[in-house]
Amino acid sequence: MPIPILLLKRLAIATAAMIGLSETPHALAADKLTATQLMSLAKSASPGLGEAITSTFDAKDLREGTAWAGHGYDFFFAVQGQPGPQLLIDGSPGPQMQQLSGSDLWYTAARIEQLGKLHSFYYLVN
Repeated sequence: MPIPILLLKRLAIATAAMIGLSETPHALAADKLTATQLMSLAKSASPGLGEAITSTFDAKDLREGTAWAGHGYDFFFAVQGQPGPQLLIDGSPGPQMQQLSGSDLWYTAARIEQLGKLHSFYYLVN
């Protein structure tokens, strides 16, 4: 039985309320979208979602699995690479990742209820 491979090391994230920001630093540049905007594109199955993800997050962050954006309770996660990554948030399974059609990008939106607490996420593959 293959042992799940931890694709990424744990990365501590703080909710927007904890760090006192309404959006992540990714959303500060004009061509980068907020978590809310990315979630809206994903929900509407917009053909521009792939471009929005790659223009919002650094390629390195996507490859390393550290690309995320948050606003309040709502978070958007994206990762590039291995098929079928499983997102774990605070050690528990998160929402199922969706593959962007015709690419090796995976994404999902999540709601994390406990504001004011540090949270962590990582991916398992295989």
